[in-house]
Amino acid sequence: MARGVLPIEVVNMCHAIAEQITVVQDVKAWEGTHIRLMIADMAPPMLLRGFGIPGPNDLHQARVLILLDRVVSREPVSISQAFGRFQLTIRGRAVVKWLVQGLTNKEIAEQLGITEQTVKEHIQRLMRKTETTTRTGLLARLLLKK
Repeated sequence: MARGVLPIEVVNMCHAIAEQITVVQDVKAWEGTHIRLMIADMAPPMLLRGFGIPGPNDLHQARVLILLDRVVSREPVSISQAFGRFQLTIRGRAVVKWLVQGLTNKEIAEQLGITEQTVKEHIQRLMRKTETTTRTGLLARLLLKK
């Protein structure tokens, strides 16, 4: 049994899980006994996940597991901050601006008046500078604070 003061949301979740597991007769169906609750008014916000765990012999030995996960978001950065942080060239900046718009290498090449192979080389250089291996990783590294 827990001792001390628990947030009311945790207590309520324990009761809700306990109610659910008393209704479920088949232990295998307990895998679906999972409740999520976001507590946004806490600093930082918390995600509660509650699970019913079957007891070895009967329902009275069942347990409730509550996981608390701190929810943090990465702050977006301005594209110009990213350009400076990674010391991107003018051409690298132009390629990134089109990548952000979702253009393919071929479309970027057409926009910049260069070959598709040159675009690929620019993207490879950008990946080396940002220590990433995919276009998605490249954009994430550029647009999110580390």
